[in-house]
Amino acid sequence: MISVVIPVLNEAQALPPALERVRPLFSGHEIIVVDGGSDDGTPDLAASYAGVRVIESPPGRGRQIDCGAEGAEGDVLLVLHADAGLDGGSPAAIEEAVASGARWGWHPVRYRSTCKALGLIARSINAAARVLSAPFGEHAMFATREAWAEAGGCPHVPLLEDLILARRLRALCRGVPLAAGVEVSARRYERWGVMRMGLVSSAILVGGALGIDPRKLERLYPDVR
Repeated sequence: MISVVIPVLNEAQALPPALERVRPLFSGHEIIVVDGGSDDGTPDLAASYAGVRVIESPPGRGRQIDCGAEGAEGDVLLVLHADAGLDGGSPAAIEEAVASGARWGWHPVRYRSTCKALGLIARSINAAARVLSAPFGEHAMFATREAWAEAGGCPHVPLLEDLILARRLRALCRGVPLAAGVEVSARRYERWGVMRMGLVSSAILVGGALGIDPRKLERLYPDVR
C-alpha cells in the first residue's frame, strides 16, 4: 500500500483540486493530510473527503511530513505538495519501481503554466535531479518505509528539508526517476516574478550546499509556507 502524505498550512483553496485528482488515483491506498495549524478551515475541508485522514502536527513542513510518515500504514511513503497533481500512471509506476528493487525515487516536474521560462526551469531541475539524484520536494518523492527509516526520516528544519531528505536517501542508494510526472503550481513564480524567484531559489540552494543554517536562509524566502 502507498501512503500519500500531504503537508498543508492554510491551503483551503489549493487543496480541493489536489484531493479531487489524487483520490481516484490512489483508491485502495492511503491519503493523509497533515495540518500544521491552519486557521482557514483546511483540516475540516480535508476531512470532508471520503478516504482522507487528517493528522494535526506542529507547524513546519519537515515536521509535518515526518508526523504523517509516523502515522502512515503503507509500505511506501509518497510526499505530495498541496498544490500538485500526479499523472494517472503514478501509482503503477511506483509499484513497478519498488517491485524492481527501487528504494526511493521521484516524479519529473512540469509547471502549471504556459510560461516558456518555467518550461526551461522544469527541464533544468529534472535534468539535475536525474544526474545528481537530488530531487526537490516538488518532485513528489517516494520511498519504501525501510529506506525512510534508514535515512532517519524528514529533517525538522524550516527550509531545504526536501534536499536534506534526498541527500539522506542518496547515501543509501541512487533514486529512480519515474515516467509518470507531477504538475505543480507556478503560484510563487507568478507572485514573485520568474527572475526574482529564480535568484532567491538559487541563493538558497547555494547557501544550503555551503552548510548555512536553514533558519538563516529562510529570511530570503519569507512566504516559504
